[in-house]
Amino acid sequence: MARKDDDSGDEALAAEFGRCVTRHREAASLSMAKLAATAGMSRAYLWRIEQGQTLPTMRNAARIASALEMPLSGLLEGMDI
Repeated sequence: MARKDDDSGDEALAAEFGRCVTRHREAASLSMAKLAATAGMSRAYLWRIEQGQTLPTMRNAARIASALEMPLSGLLEGMDI
């Protein structure tokens, strides 16, 4: 029998990660366009991350952290998952 995956955990994780990215971006006084360009991704993709619509790969999460000049662990700090 096929098991139906429960994506609610992924949705909560995506929303929480998006809030962290937004919080750190705003604290760094960066526009979404500037952070996206520095991280090497489109502004639309970063917008979807910040809105919690998509959960980035570890590679893209690390690129965002690097663009914010912090370790990935710093970006994840304060996440309540």
